[in-house]
Amino acid sequence: MIMTKKMCEKNRPLFQRRGVFVVLSIFLLLSLNIPAIGSTAHTAVNQHAESRTDIVKFNVMNAFEHLERPPVLFAHEAHVDALEKVNKDCTECHKSKDDKLAFLFLRLKDEKVDTQQIIDDMHDKCIACHKERIGRTDQKSGPVACAECHLKKPLITSERQPVGMDKSLHYRHTDTLEKAKVSPDENICDRCHHEYDKEAKKLIHPKNKEATCRYCHKEVEQDNTSSMEVASHAYCVNCHVERQKKKEKENGPVKCSGCHDLAKQQQIKKVDPVPRIERKQPDMVMIKTGDKALDQPEKPEKKTRMDFVPFNHKAHEELPYTCKECHHAEISSCNKCHTLMEAKDGGNITLAQAMHDPRSIYSCVGCHNKSTEDKNCAGCHTFMSVVTGKQSITDAFCLKCHMEQPAGIESDVIAAISGSVAPGSDEYESDVIAVSSDSVALGSDEYEKAKDAKIAEILLSGREQITATYEKDDIPEKLELKLERKGIEPKYKPAQFPHRKIVDSIVKKLKENKLAGYFHNDKGTVCSGCHHNSPVTKKPSKCANCHGIISDNNLDKPGIIGAYHRQCMGCHDVMKVEKSGKDGAPGRLEWSCTDCHEKKEI
Repeated sequence: MIMTKKMCEKNRPLFQRRGVFVVLSIFLLLSLNIPAIGSTAHTAVNQHAESRTDIVKFNVMNAFEHLERPPVLFAHEAHVDALEKVNKDCTECHKSKDDKLAFLFLRLKDEKVDTQQIIDDMHDKCIACHKERIGRTDQKSGPVACAECHLKKPLITSERQPVGMDKSLHYRHTDTLEKAKVSPDENICDRCHHEYDKEAKKLIHPKNKEATCRYCHKEVEQDNTSSMEVASHAYCVNCHVERQKKKEKENGPVKCSGCHDLAKQQQIKKVDPVPRIERKQPDMVMIKTGDKALDQPEKPEKKTRMDFVPFNHKAHEELPYTCKECHHAEISSCNKCHTLMEAKDGGNITLAQAMHDPRSIYSCVGCHNKSTEDKNCAGCHTFMSVVTGKQSITDAFCLKCHMEQPAGIESDVIAAISGSVAPGSDEYESDVIAVSSDSVALGSDEYEKAKDAKIAEILLSGREQITATYEKDDIPEKLELKLERKGIEPKYKPAQFPHRKIVDSIVKKLKENKLAGYFHNDKGTVCSGCHHNSPVTKKPSKCANCHGIISDNNLDKPGIIGAYHRQCMGCHDVMKVEKSGKDGAPGRLEWSCTDCHEKKEI
C-alpha cells in the first residue's frame, strides 16, 4: 500500500504519538538497565549462584572489540583440589622460571603470545582434561560445550575479600624469616622490598628506604611494572609454596580462600603490641612549609608564617594504621607533594588543606575528628557538632599544634644534641659537632634534621595535658531536671540527674586518652559537652536559659523537654551505655520514662 501525501498529513499526529512512545520505551529500558536483545557483552546475575572466594575471570578476550560469548568464571580452588586427588600440582597449568611459578596460563610473562593462541591453549587444555574424566567414577568431569562455560547467568559468583599486610602480619613475616636466617648478616628485607635500578638494569634493595609495595605496583600494570595483584601472587604464593615443599613449621596459605575468605581473615593471629618497624625513620619532626625562604628566613623577626608544628612520629606509628594512611604517594615529607600553592603531584591539594581539611581522614584535623567518634568521646562531640554545626576553632585551639618556640631554646637544643656544647664556645664555633655519635656539619641537612627533632621533643615534652576538672566542691552532686514554668503540670516527677557521677566518668575517660588531654584547653572543657553554648566557667548557664518550653522554630535548638531527652538519651546511645542492673542507667534503645522519672500518683 502506497500512502499519498494527503494520507500522511492525516496520520501525522498518530506518527508523532508513536514516536513519543518509542522514545519513552527506550528511556525506560535504559533506566531499568535492561540489556539489549542478543547482547552477550555483559554477564547477567544469577540470584541462585554459589558464592566463592576463588573466582578467576578469563577475560583475555577483551582484546577483541566485540565478545561473541560472556567471559568464563573459573573456580580456581576447586581445580586445585581435583588435581591434588590425582597427585598433580600447579605445573599442570602454570609454567615456572627460576623455580618460581608464573601465574599465567601455560606461558611466561616475557613470552610473545598472541591473544588467539592464548584462547586456543585454554580451550585445548581445559576441554581435553574434562573429556579425559568423562565416564570415570573416581573423578568429576567438567563442561566440554561452549555454552556450559560461557554462561549468561553463571552458576558461581565471587565473594573474594581484598587482603593487605598490616603491621601485625608484617611482624609475623619478619619474625619468621629472622628465625630462619642462615647467617646473622643475611638480609631478609630484600625478599619483598626492592626497586628497579635503571643504570644497573636490575632490582636492588633500598636499605632503610623500604616502603609499601603499592607505591610501585598499581591496580593495573604500568611501565612494565606488574599490577599489585600479579606481584603479590608471584611473590607471596611462590614463597608459601616453597616453604610448603620444605615442610616448614610456619607457612602461609597457598589457596585462594586462605587469604581472601572473610572468615579465615578474621582468624589470622594478631600480635599485640607490634614491635616498631625500624628503617631509620625519625622519632620527632617539625612540620614545615618546605619553602626555605619561609622556613629559614634571614630575619626571623619578620617571618610571615605560622609557627612550626612539632610532630611525634613515633607515637603515631603505634596507631593501628599503616604508613600509607599518611604517606599515600611515597614515604617522604608531606610538603614534597603538598606545597603552599597547588601542585599536580599533590593532587592540587595545598599543605594547609592536607593538614586541616576536617572532611578528610588523611588530614591531621580530619583524623582527630574521626577519633571523636569513639564511644568514649562521642557523647560530647556528637552533640556539640549538631548544635554548633562544627567544632569551635579558637586561637588557643590552633596554638595547641602551632606551638611558639620559647626564647633561648636554641642553646638548649645545641647543648642536647652535641652533648655539652654551648653557643659561643670554641667547640660550638668549630665546623663539626657530634650528633648521636655521627659527625654532622653545622648547617647541613643532617644537622637541621637533628636540630628539628630535638626542638620537637622539647616542645612536646613541655605540652600540658588537661586531665582534671574543677574541684569537687564546685561540682554539684545531683541536679533536679524540672520545668520551671508556672501553670504546667507534667505527668512525671523531675529526673534526678547524678551530675558529679557523670563528670567523674568523663574525666576518667579523659585521663586514658592523650589526644583528649592535649586538646581540652582547660579544666572546664569537659563541661562543654552539655553546656555547649555557655562560656567555660565553674557556673555555666542553666539549660532553661536557652531552651524554652516550646521550640523557637530552630531545629538545632529544641524546647527544654526535647533538649533534655536528646542530650541524655542520645549520649547514652552513642556512648553505648548499657544498664548496669535493675536500678542502673537506661541503656541503648531501651528507653522507658520511669527509668529516669517517678510517675506521679493520680
